[in-house]
Amino acid sequence: MAELSEKLVVPTDIDQIKSIGGKKIMFEYYLLSDSQYSGLIVRKNKSTRAEFYYDKIKNKWLFIGIMNRYFGPESDQFEMYKEITEQEVLEAIK
Repeated sequence: MAELSEKLVVPTDIDQIKSIGGKKIMFEYYLLSDSQYSGLIVRKNKSTRAEFYYDKIKNKWLFIGIMNRYFGPESDQFEMYKEITEQEVLEAIK
């Protein structure tokens, strides 16, 4: 059995994984509208379903797991978001 010569590194910052294996990563974008997270922008990877929010202070995308609260009909936060385009995100984070 061959030994691994390198350690597996899993990036936590979305900007480190814009493409994997030459494939472009596709995202969905959400603007949250509930009282607790109003105005938070979430970017969700369509393939892995990993979620990231934009930290305006650090000026980068950071990992978060939050959208299941907005998709489950039993949740108080169900559908309290708006889907937005990448262009709208770019304008909002300037």
